[in-house]
Amino acid sequence: MEESEAAHNIFPCISFSSSQRASSQSQPLTEKRSQRVQHLMMSPFGNWFSTCLNKSLPLETQHTLLGREQMFWREHHNEGSSSQDIQRQMRQINWDKGRCKPVNTILHGPREEIRDICTNPNSINVPCKNGQDNCFEGPNPYSVTVCREKGNSRPPDCRYNCNKEEQVKVTVACEKKQPVHLEGIHRVIQ
Repeated sequence: MEESEAAHNIFPCISFSSSQRASSQSQPLTEKRSQRVQHLMMSPFGNWFSTCLNKSLPLETQHTLLGREQMFWREHHNEGSSSQDIQRQMRQINWDKGRCKPVNTILHGPREEIRDICTNPNSINVPCKNGQDNCFEGPNPYSVTVCREKGNSRPPDCRYNCNKEEQVKVTVACEKKQPVHLEGIHRVIQ
């Protein structure tokens, strides 16, 4: 069995031969290649590709390839809210990290509505925690799931206590009119 065939059996997402690996490492990430990766992320194969990418590349490289917007969606959005959906997403988030992410908030709601927080005239521009002025609190409340790591777990077997919260206002940081960072949440007082 060749090295590339053995690697493919262990990592079915990766199918480069040695020569392809060497040539791909020397190629700079062009705008066109980045756009192709982003297009693939939005396709029906996006979840599979995200899982494969998450297993095979360092986080810094993922940020470069996917862009901050795609990383936002991968870590903070899931229209499904079943326990299985959330635990699967948390495993994907932590796959390549050296430690389990202590807290992660997942937004449940239509992607378009969440994206519109950055451009909705009823969103409120609020100061970001880092002092920048590109954070916006959306006008609509959402359902969210907040996951807190149980402690003493290690990737890829990170364990979480996840609790669903209703009627939560969301604040995101925006770049180029797209959400790139979940700045915070707070409950709506009724």
